Amino acid sequence: MIQFQFDKYKIAVEIGKEPIDYNYWIKYASFIDIEEQTKDKTPIYIGIGEHQDWYKTIVSFSSDPIDYGGFNPGLILVPETDILFIGAGTNVRIYDLKHQLKLFVKELHCGFLGWKRYDDFIIMQEELEFGIYSLTGQEIWSTEVEPPWTFSIEIDTVKLNVMNEISFRDLKTGELLK
Repeated sequence: MIQFQFDKYKIAVEIGKEPIDYNYWIKYASFIDIEEQTKDKTPIYIGIGEHQDWYKTIVSFSSDPIDYGGFNPGLILVPETDILFIGAGTNVRIYDLKHQLKLFVKELHCGFLGWKRYDDFIIMQEELEFGIYSLTGQEIWSTEVEPPWTFSIEIDTVKLNVMNEISFRDLKTGELLK
């Protein structure tokens, strides 16, 4: 298990097996989002609490690919909105920790690669998709990509290089620019 503190939140992540003290996680949680674990996928358990309290939010689901081929689970927390973005395998999930709500779930095509923050936007990178989200957890736009691909952002313009074909998109709308 890995545990870390970010701002007022402590977060624990266990991959591949149920946490030893999982019964206590469930006992003291006030928001639980658990999906049935499947034997053909890797289980993921995430506990989120404030300061040193017990975990108040519990998220558990199964997904693949996990921890191979560069597909590692990733989290990004936006402290000013209390929004937690989770990516793992073929899953993207977004939670409002303050109000203890699941805001968004999306099934991905291939495998989650990572989150990045740029100003007032969260960038989702997946093997076959590039997406832009708001700091409040709304998907603003996404587009299909194909490896190898890279991106860069300059002011309000996203430069996508997909298989050496370069395109430019408006960061806020996803609209193709000339």
